[in-house]
Amino acid sequence: MKYGRPGKKVRTLDKGRRAFLVNGGILIAGAAAGAALARVGMGKLAGYAKRFSILPPGAGNAERFASKCTACQLCTVNCPAKIIVPAPGGDGPVSLDLNRGACLYDCNRCSQVCPTGALRPLALQVKQKTKIAEAKFNPRVCIVFQEGEKCGKCAHVCPTGAVTLRSSGAPRPVNTALCIGCGACQQVCPAPGKAMTVHEIERQILLKK
Repeated sequence: MKYGRPGKKVRTLDKGRRAFLVNGGILIAGAAAGAALARVGMGKLAGYAKRFSILPPGAGNAERFASKCTACQLCTVNCPAKIIVPAPGGDGPVSLDLNRGACLYDCNRCSQVCPTGALRPLALQVKQKTKIAEAKFNPRVCIVFQEGEKCGKCAHVCPTGAVTLRSSGAPRPVNTALCIGCGACQQVCPAPGKAMTVHEIERQILLKK
C-alpha cells in the first residue's frame, strides 16, 4: 500500500497477486470455453445417435457407435447385401437400410473390416445371435388374414425360427426371444404395406439360445 495526497490511501496490487488473478481468469475462461465446446460436441454426437436407428452388428448402441465411426465406408463397400449406407452427405456414421434387403445370416464381414472398433469384431456364431433390431407382425396387412391367400414366406426365410406358422398357414406373432432383426421376413413379405416390419432397439444384445 502507498500514499497519495495527504489523508487518501491508494491501493496497489503486487505483481504476484496480479499475475495470479490474471492467470486464474484465463483458466476460468478456458474451462468455460472447453465446457461449451464439449457441450457442442456431445450435442452433435447425440444428434448423430438419434439420426441412425438400426446399426450394423457389433455397433452396440447408437451413442457408442457414433463416437467411434469415422465414416470410412469400409463396411459399406464390403457389405454383400448393400444395406449399409452412408449418412446423408457423408456427415456422420453409417446405418442399415433394411428397406434395401436383409442382413445376411451367414455374413459378418462388416465387423471384420471396421478399423476403429466402432463395430466390434464378431465371430460368425456370435453375430448370428446378436439382436440388432426386432421384427413385428401386423395381421391387418397380412394377405393370409386379409385376403385368404396362402403365403408363409416370412416363416420360410427366418433363419432363427422366430417366425412360425399356425396350422392354417397364418403367421404367429414374432418370437422376440429368437428374433435378431435381420430383416429377411420384411424383405420377402408380398403385402403392399409389409405385414412384417423391422424396428430399432435401444441397444444390441446377445441372445441366449
